[in-house]
Amino acid sequence: MDQKSIQPGGEGHTLTVRVRLLHATVRNCILNLMDQDLAYFDEAKYGAPVNLRDAIRVTAIFYCMPLFRQLPNIGFQPHPQETEDFLVLFRYSTYVMATPDSFFNGTE
Repeated sequence: MDQKSIQPGGEGHTLTVRVRLLHATVRNCILNLMDQDLAYFDEAKYGAPVNLRDAIRVTAIFYCMPLFRQLPNIGFQPHPQETEDFLVLFRYSTYVMATPDSFFNGTE
C-alpha cells in the first residue's frame, strides 16, 4: 500500500469508508428489526447496536495489536519507524471511520 491509496479516492480510503457505511447499514437493519420485534436485540443490556463504544473498543484492540507486538518473540524486530507508520495508518483509518482517536496517541 502506498500513500496514494489512503488519500480520498484511493483504494485504501475507499475501502475504509465502505466499512464505515457497512457498520451504519448493519446498525440501521438491527434498529429496523427491533421496531418489528423488541426481543430481537436487548438494547438495555448491550447498548445501541454497532455504537461508538464498540468502535472505540475495537480501535483499542487493534491499536494494541497483540500479534504485531509479538513479532519480536518470533525473531522479527520491526524497525521503530515501521511501528510508528503502522500506528499512524491505523489512527488515520479510525479518523476516516469517525472513531475518536485521542486515546491513542504515541507508540507506547
